[in-house]
Amino acid sequence: MGKQRGSVLIVSLVFIVLMSLIAVTGMQISSLEERMSGNHQDKDRAFQAAEAALIEGEEFVLSTDFDREVHFKEACSGSALCFDEDCAGGLCLTGRVTSACEIRDTENEPWLEDSNTQFGSPLTDGNDGAGNIINVWTTNGKHRTASKGLSGVTTKAKYIVEFICFTPKDPDAPAPDPYPNDSAEWSEMYRITALGTGGQDTNRVMLQSIFKKD
Repeated sequence: MGKQRGSVLIVSLVFIVLMSLIAVTGMQISSLEERMSGNHQDKDRAFQAAEAALIEGEEFVLSTDFDREVHFKEACSGSALCFDEDCAGGLCLTGRVTSACEIRDTENEPWLEDSNTQFGSPLTDGNDGAGNIINVWTTNGKHRTASKGLSGVTTKAKYIVEFICFTPKDPDAPAPDPYPNDSAEWSEMYRITALGTGGQDTNRVMLQSIFKKD
């Protein structure tokens, strides 16, 4: 009888250990799923913030009357609407207007970041169109801040507006004369880039849109 009671005790202890392991594993899985769910939710907040900023950037361009012979010129100065290679005020000059419309030969991606910044990867080697590194997101005065914040989002989203070049207003019509000879037949082409964050600034989403303004 004594040996039988000893066996029951051993079996009971083993059973308790197994149940404890199952309970601990279940708690770990539950905690992991909770963290994954929270991270997914925060990423969704960042996406919504970036999307709202992207729309705001498009509305800004569509509602602003840019002077083609002033605001897109490299000599533009003294105006809050000057597009330049330094992205002053969040307005970047990817293309340029001389006697015609040109797209810079130098790679121009100001919305990227220098790999030496704290948020460098994978946003690396932002370029101002003149071969220089530029950090529009971490430098004050080189981006525009969304006017509205979202609930649960720590930092307001940012966006920049690039004037790329001109494009024919009607792609199906015969090619117009070079700009500015046929200026009424050319539309302005822009790229809007928005960067949104969630409850944590490390959760980031970047969105872009390219559109033309007649």
